Amino acid sequence: MNGDDMIRRFIEMLLEIQPGMEAELALQLEKQMRAEFKGERVYVKKPKPAPEEIVQRFDGRNAKAVAKDLGISRETVYRAIKRRRELQSR
Repeated sequence: MNGDDMIRRFIEMLLEIQPGMEAELALQLEKQMRAEFKGERVYVKKPKPAPEEIVQRFDGRNAKAVAKDLGISRETVYRAIKRRRELQSR
């Protein structure tokens, strides 16, 4: 497998979690994906941590450490805390 072939890897992963899936269906899906996305460069966003995870890790003084651990900015930590407080005050 070519390490750059994201569609092929996607199909392999799909077959791993759905071992009963018919090979013909998987091939059809691959064919449709290649037709739709041919020649395109794709950016895969890094998943953002859930606001609940940020809030749970925050102890009132460790915004910098939480941000570093989660790969986010301190501002994002503070926004999650602010949002949680706003929701709780309703």
